[in-house]
Amino acid sequence: MDTKNLIKAFSTLGKRLRELSEEDLELLIVRARAENAWFTDASIRLSLEGIIKFLDEETLTKWTSSYELKNHSVKTVGVVMAGNIPLVGFHDFLSVLICGYKALIKLSSKDSVLIKQLTAML
Repeated sequence: MDTKNLIKAFSTLGKRLRELSEEDLELLIVRARAENAWFTDASIRLSLEGIIKFLDEETLTKWTSSYELKNHSVKTVGVVMAGNIPLVGFHDFLSVLICGYKALIKLSSKDSVLIKQLTAML
């Protein structure tokens, strides 16, 4: 998939996250907190808000325009995600995919609910 289509996909994810009902968001927060008791409602919401702001088509286009993203052989990039902050590995995930690589992810046992939800929505 080319960069333009990836930007479109991720900006659509941003829109879908923005449109989550309060009920669905609360359910997601409850599931994430059950997995990691150190997460607070506020920290999860803050992480999601930051990701939503970044997953804007204009923001993603501006960010990627700083780099020369050419067609290249598809490689797989391994990403080991931490679990100390909600969705802390999301930017790594986004960066690997936006560069046109495949992502092989080792999820944290303390933060898998949120990233799984976002990838399912993607």
